[in-house]
Amino acid sequence: NHQIRHMVQQKTNEFLSLQRDFFKALGDEQFDSTLEQKSKILIDSLKLDSLNEQVTADKVQLALVGENSCGKTALVHFLLDSDQFLPSDVGSVSARVIRLTYASSTEACLRVYESLKKRNEEPTDQISLGDCFTESEPDWNALKNMIEFYVKRPDSEKVNKDSDQFAEWAKKFVEIRIPSKFLKLGIDLYDTPGLLYTDPPILKTNLHNLVKIIRPTVVFMYENPSVPTVTKDCFLALKEVLGKQLEDTNIFFLNTKVDIGSLITDDANISKTEFETIILKKARQSCKDLLLKAPGMAQEIDDINGFNIISVDSEWSPLGEIMNKITINHIIQFVANADLRVAKTISKSVLSVIDIFFEFTMVTNHRTLEQLKELRRNAHQWTNDYFIEHRNR
Repeated sequence: NHQIRHMVQQKTNEFLSLQRDFFKALGDEQFDSTLEQKSKILIDSLKLDSLNEQVTADKVQLALVGENSCGKTALVHFLLDSDQFLPSDVGSVSARVIRLTYASSTEACLRVYESLKKRNEEPTDQISLGDCFTESEPDWNALKNMIEFYVKRPDSEKVNKDSDQFAEWAKKFVEIRIPSKFLKLGIDLYDTPGLLYTDPPILKTNLHNLVKIIRPTVVFMYENPSVPTVTKDCFLALKEVLGKQLEDTNIFFLNTKVDIGSLITDDANISKTEFETIILKKARQSCKDLLLKAPGMAQEIDDINGFNIISVDSEWSPLGEIMNKITINHIIQFVANADLRVAKTISKSVLSVIDIFFEFTMVTNHRTLEQLKELRRNAHQWTNDYFIEHRNR
C-alpha cells in the first residue's frame, strides 16, 4: 500500500508541477475575445483546486474523535506502547489538536504552530524532547511534565472557555515528534479534544480544518454500547463540523471499553479459535446492532465504514490481548484501504484533466486568416464533389 501511495504521490506532484508551468505560460498568451470565451470553461476544468493531502502527504493520517472520557488518549498510549504522557482525566482536559509523528530520539521535539493552516510555517514555539529518550526505556514521566504546559487546557477559573483568550490558546496546533514503532510505520496520529455539541466555536473550527485540510481517516470512538444521548450529540456535532465533507470522510466506528469480563462469563477454558470465531464475532455484531438502532447515526453507517470493539483495560487477559490486536489490525487495514481509495480517486481526476487538456488544445489551436479561408474552400469543394458524384450515380 505504501509503495502504491508513494507512486501516486510522485506522479501527482509531477502533474502539479507541469500544471503550474502550463498556467504560467498560459498567462503570457493573448487570446481574441471569441477564443477566450470558448476556452474559459476548459481552463477552469483544468484546475484541480485541491488535491487530498492524504495522497500528496508522505504519511497516512489518522484522527481520533469522540466525546469526553471515551478513551481517545488511552488508545493513543496503547498504540504507541507508552506510559501515559498526554493529559487524561474525567471531563475536558485539552482543547488543542495534537499531531503525533515519528522522529528519532535525537530529533524528538514539540512544536507549536499559530494554527493548523500555518503548520508549514515556522513554529511559534519549540522545545527539544531528546532528553526523554536517551536511555533504553523512555522517561515518559519527564515527557509528560515537559509537554503539559502546551497541551493541557487552561484552568477554567482563570480562563473562561467562551472567552477570546481561550480561543486564541485553543487555535494553536501542537506537533509532538517522538520515537515510536507505530508512528514509524508511516502513520500520523491526531488526538482531538472531546467533542460536544455545546463546544466553543473554536473547537469545532479546529476539527473542521483538520478534516478539510488534512483529510484524515476518522476513528469515531464511543464508550457505551447502548449509544446514550451524549454519544448521539457527539456524532451530531461531528456531522455539523463535517457538513458536506461527511460523505467524503472515511469513518471507523470504535466501541471502546468493552470489558473482556463481560464477554467471558465463566472460568471454562476457551480456545483462541472459539473466542475469535464465536464469542468475539457475536459480541461485535451485538454492539454494531445497537449502533445501527441509534437515531441519527444508523443512516451514516454502511459497508464502507468500519466497525469494531476494543478495551485497553482488558490487556490483563490473554483473550483481551487477542481482541485488541484484531481490532488494531482492522483499523490499520481500514486506514490503508481508505487511503488507496483516495489515491484511486485522485488518479481518475488527473487522467480526466489530461483528457480535458487535449480538448483545450483543439479549441485554442491558432489558425491564420488564410488557413481559415483554405478550410472554407476545401469544405465547399468537398460539398460540390459530393453532389456531383451523387448525381452521376
